[in-house]
Amino acid sequence: MMKTLLTAILLSTALSSGLLAQGLPSDAVAPSTEIVIYPNPFMEYISLDTQLDNLERIRVVNVIGSEVASFRITAEGKYDLSHLDHGYYLVQILDADKKLVATRRLRKSQ
Repeated sequence: MMKTLLTAILLSTALSSGLLAQGLPSDAVAPSTEIVIYPNPFMEYISLDTQLDNLERIRVVNVIGSEVASFRITAEGKYDLSHLDHGYYLVQILDADKKLVATRRLRKSQ
């Protein structure tokens, strides 16, 4: 319980300070209405729903900043994360120029 709380605090701090946005100011990321990733929490798969055209890659990062999964964005919009341990993750959406467009915090449930 304490580990989960500490992880959530660290993740929240990193997100609010922009540390995990690769140097971009917080207003440089897409609003939550333009990119929706669901369900949250997830168990095996996440889905991406967006009308933006220039998106190319989904990058999943753990709370210490290591990439644990990466996917090319597809028309189906469904991505398998069943191999991940339960906990918190950041899902980063990158455009064709490999620039960060959005970051969303997700939790994998048990």
